[in-house]
Amino acid sequence: RGATPLRLVLEPELPGAGVVAVRVDGEPAELDAASAGDRWRVPVQLALDHPRALEVEMAGPGD
Repeated sequence: RGATPLRLVLEPELPGAGVVAVRVDGEPAELDAASAGDRWRVPVQLALDHPRALEVEMAGPGD
């Protein structure tokens, strides 16, 4: 029986007009982004069973 990998919970707040796209390990991901004033909170949980990559593409003003 293998060990359960650690999970990392992140809620980064990013500036921008909105979330355009989110990718985890290069694959599209649907996350429940929420407006937090002039920023967007993007909650994500990642299993730390191997190196992970999180990409969040934000819209700029007027996009």
